[in-house]
Amino acid sequence: MRSHFQLQGRNLWRNSSRRRRIRTFTALSPTPLPTCALLMSQQTLFLKRFSTDPIPLDVPVQDSPTGTFESISDAGKAVERLCRDNAPKQAQEIIRAMEARQHFLPIEDYITVLRCHVDRNHLDEAHELILTMKQTPSRICFSVVANALIQANKLPKAKQILYNYMDRGIADTLCFNTIISAYFHLNRRRQAVALIHKMDTYARNGHPEARADKVTMTNIMQKLASRGYSRDAQELLERMWNSTDRNMQPDAVTYSLVFRAFANAPESNSDSAHELLQKMEERYQETRELSMRPNTVVYNSFLSVLARAGDGERAEGVLQKMVASKDLNPDSITYGTVLTAWKNACRGDKAEELLWRMSNPDRLCFSITIAALGKQGQAKRAEAILNHMLAQNLQPDTNTFTAVLNAWANAKDDPEAFSNVKRVLQELRARDCVVDTAIFNTFLKAIENAFMLYNKVDAVKSVLLRMKGGNEKSRPNAATYRQAISALAATPGDAQARKEALHFAMQIYQDRKNLPPGQQNDPKLHSAMLEACGKLSAHGKDGDAIVEQVFTICCEEGVVTSLHTRLLVKAASDELLKKIFNTDTIDQKIFHSIPKSWSRTIRGIQRSKQGGRW
Repeated sequence: MRSHFQLQGRNLWRNSSRRRRIRTFTALSPTPLPTCALLMSQQTLFLKRFSTDPIPLDVPVQDSPTGTFESISDAGKAVERLCRDNAPKQAQEIIRAMEARQHFLPIEDYITVLRCHVDRNHLDEAHELILTMKQTPSRICFSVVANALIQANKLPKAKQILYNYMDRGIADTLCFNTIISAYFHLNRRRQAVALIHKMDTYARNGHPEARADKVTMTNIMQKLASRGYSRDAQELLERMWNSTDRNMQPDAVTYSLVFRAFANAPESNSDSAHELLQKMEERYQETRELSMRPNTVVYNSFLSVLARAGDGERAEGVLQKMVASKDLNPDSITYGTVLTAWKNACRGDKAEELLWRMSNPDRLCFSITIAALGKQGQAKRAEAILNHMLAQNLQPDTNTFTAVLNAWANAKDDPEAFSNVKRVLQELRARDCVVDTAIFNTFLKAIENAFMLYNKVDAVKSVLLRMKGGNEKSRPNAATYRQAISALAATPGDAQARKEALHFAMQIYQDRKNLPPGQQNDPKLHSAMLEACGKLSAHGKDGDAIVEQVFTICCEEGVVTSLHTRLLVKAASDELLKKIFNTDTIDQKIFHSIPKSWSRTIRGIQRSKQGGRW
């Protein structure tokens, strides 16, 4: 038969908060706490909470530097009061004094102090407390401190907490995922991949709570796919294949993410993607698992790989296979991706043929087809499709008009191309469409290809002045300066006209310092300037001075490639080449042994884009 104290304590345990029920039950109990906890064995959480405490709550703690407490409960109240008063350092002194006498406060008091440190931006104190606390820290402690350190750009300290948890044997999946996500956010793939490998090793060494589940693997796959780390994504897929856990087997979502990684990779690898699709189809035929059946999303992701590679023939074959299948339903994304594949293959005729086969093409499909024809300079056919859109009451947007402008800009053999570019631009403004940077860049390209336009300097100046004085969406970027320099490089006429164009191109090149930091060292901008020097300079003293200045900047910024050296040979005199390469003779060997410092930036970009190994 239950006593009055037991029944009253049980009701209060059910109806009060955790901290209140700790103190209330202690006050009501006529017996020491461990005995009461055993009497209430049916309250498993209550028993688990206090059976690990090294001392009863009512043992006095004397001679604390922050005061004298009759019980650990009183010390906890003092910690809470100090944290409410924004005095976490004094609260931490109480915790240290209690630990020195082997009296440990509940973990909730530690969390309260850690939160107070974080709220007051005392991250070093929070970091020191969680590393040295004698009470076993919880995952909440890790989340509070680690996330605050990551937001403050102190990832190494957050990683140090993870290693501390590993040494204590309490690190779990959440702890690892927090640091891995931070590494991916900072685009530090190698460290993230290394930590994934460490997580797998830690889980196999007797810590199953740290084993990566399918949600974790999918989140990692999403981060790899968004950054184009195709080899890492493929090897992660193989690990899921080889897993003995049935719940870890890849599904259609996993495969679509791997194809997305192939599509975003810097190098095109449509053959590997095709082999992966065949493996997926074979695996589905063997297992007949519905989750592994290739669906429309998977095929659309695979088509994006083919579109990136410009493999229109294979993309068309996949489309025909989807149309013939009863289980697959090609949507507008499917057709738009196949049209993009034909566009990247410079087959505007094939794109137009597919467009007319579609039952109800949308505005995006029309725009892609116009862009495909524009790459071939088929401006009249592109504008005919634009007129068809207007007849179908499909209002073209800015991208559609940009594609038509690009088509006329590429029509080099049409003497009326430049006048048609101006006409389409006027129609664009009449529709109140925003004339952004991309449209101005297309207009500069039209100036470059307009062989009947002799005064290109004034035309380029007019465009740049209009862009700088316009709205935020029309501000010049690195592509603008590159296209403006290329337009000036096509200046016809005598030596005086070319000299004037070269000096104005140099002014534009020097004005790149006003661009955002990420665009100032664009290698294509440097190569455009070197190419302009080769077309406009006369290998004289003035021309060599400009060429030497440009190439010196390329070397200092570490963006020299084989293209830059080839353009240098065309632009510079033999005397300047001997001076730059510090040699008495000019041969092909010197161009293959340039100093590594000249291309350090390029090599760094290439390394960051390459996929890694586990």
